Formats: sequence, C-alpha cells, structure tokens
Amino acid sequence: MAAGCGGAGYAPEPRPIGVGDRFTLAPGAVETTQLPCGTPSGTPFGVHLELFVDGWVVLVPSGIGIRPPWVGTIPYVRSGVCEAPIVTREPTGVIEVRGQGRTLGDLFEIWGEPLGRDGFARYHGAVTAHVDGREWDGDPRAIPLRRHAQIVLQLGRPRIRPHQVYGFPEGL
Repeated sequence: MAAGCGGAGYAPEPRPIGVGDRFTLAPGAVETTQLPCGTPSGTPFGVHLELFVDGWVVLVPSGIGIRPPWVGTIPYVRSGVCEAPIVTREPTGVIEVRGQGRTLGDLFEIWGEPLGRDGFARYHGAVTAHVDGREWDGDPRAIPLRRHAQIVLQLGRPRIRPHQVYGFPEGL
C-alpha cells in the first residue's frame, strides 16, 4: 500500500457497517436461562469493542448478558429479568462491566460465541487484536476488560487502523 493511503498496511478508513446476514450477530447463541441471574454489584465501567471482517464493521449487538424479556426500544435494551456482570445495552460496541478481573473471553462466553486466535463469533481466520491502539500478541480471550479500554478485533483484509480511544458516555 502506498504512503498516504493508510500506511503501515492499513486501509485509509473502515467500510461502512456490513449489511445482511453475513455481518449480523445475535445477542446470544446460548439459552438465556443459562445466564448467571442476579443483580451484579459494583459501579459499572465502560469498555469499547470494535469488530471488523474484511474491512467491514460488524456490530456488537445490544442485549448480551441481559435475560429477556427486555425493557427498552429496539435496538436499545435498558434492562431485563436479570443481568450478567458484563452486558451490552446498545449496538455501539460499548460494554458495561461490573467487577474487576474480567476478560474479553468472559464477554464472549456470556454471549455464547467463540473467540480465539483463529476466529470470533462465526468468522474464521487469523484474528488481529489491538488494545488502546497497540497490537495484542497473546490469546484475545485474555484481553483484560479495563475501564475505558478500546479493543479492536479484525479478521481478513483490508485491515483498519485501530482506534486508540473512544468517547464514553457519561457515567461509564
């Protein structure tokens, strides 16, 4: 790739959100009755997750970790019957986390989707992971969910230059 066209092997900018079944993920592949049910304690903090497949944005769905029936206006989920300690309320990639020591692997487990070096959700191939703009060399499942972490997972080409920060909503 020529200089000025994204540099360092990156595309200049992501393609828009992928349309259709190929780029649409559901909030839970496991039975929602398997979710840990209760009222998580502690003040939530935000983590931002971006997913890219072949340069297309794949939305992280709302409702991960929240047992239906949901309260809210689609696609926003304010609450449900109960919540896991890691949830999504809107399809922006913002993840609400309660408690310390949680990892990206915990989110994908609650979601009921696979995650590893060889793919995520239903997508297969070599995964490139970045945290706060820096490449993550280890297993993506081990990425810590820290307050205001910016996590990017990519699969396929072109690669998008990973964002280093995200503007979190007030309170997260």
